[in-house]
Amino acid sequence: VQIFHGCILKSHAKAIPDLAKFDHFFFPGPLYRKTFEAQVAPLLNRTVRYHDTGMPRTDDILALRTMRAEAIAALGLDSGKKTVLYSSTWHLEASFVSYGIAIAKAVSELGLQLLVRPHPLAFAPMLGRARQRALAVLDSCAAFPGVVLAHDKDDRYVMAASDMMIADYGSIAYEYLILDRPVVFFDCPEYRHLLQEDDLESWGRAAGTVVANVEELRTAIMASVG
Repeated sequence: VQIFHGCILKSHAKAIPDLAKFDHFFFPGPLYRKTFEAQVAPLLNRTVRYHDTGMPRTDDILALRTMRAEAIAALGLDSGKKTVLYSSTWHLEASFVSYGIAIAKAVSELGLQLLVRPHPLAFAPMLGRARQRALAVLDSCAAFPGVVLAHDKDDRYVMAASDMMIADYGSIAYEYLILDRPVVFFDCPEYRHLLQEDDLESWGRAAGTVVANVEELRTAIMASVG
């Protein structure tokens, strides 16, 4: 069973030896299947069957549109204020460690509520010193008015309760788009070199507004929820 990584298509696939043991492969849709057929199937040296099944998780995300009041109450938010969700990917070079404090400060100064929810792997023990830096940034963000730490909260609640999202390159942004709410991508030159160029120009940030600094972020936020 292959559980694909979020509602997203990456332009590359990797073969692992155990794949040759299977006769049937199930895919969320034809784009995933075509990538697999082009890059992995030739390495299997045998005939297999493919099945497009869809992605049931998207049904759960659509249901979040009816959970807003419940989510706001569960997170202790003020229902009378707009709420921004900041969800970064986990790499040290991504936005959270370098720009997270500045982003939290900017949103707070706009008088908005901010849910801070970095990728859970940002706090994985295996990351060592990078984990400590991420935890320090998290503590600093909590000092700003209106900031709610949501790193340990159900991702359904943080998506349902928010009016827009700030992301960098994480696949959660594309799940969030199912809610038909705006996404602003904070550019991270330090992280960009880790991505394949075709990924960056397709799923990477193409579905939202890309900003290069905090001032551009302020403008994009106000245009989205102001």
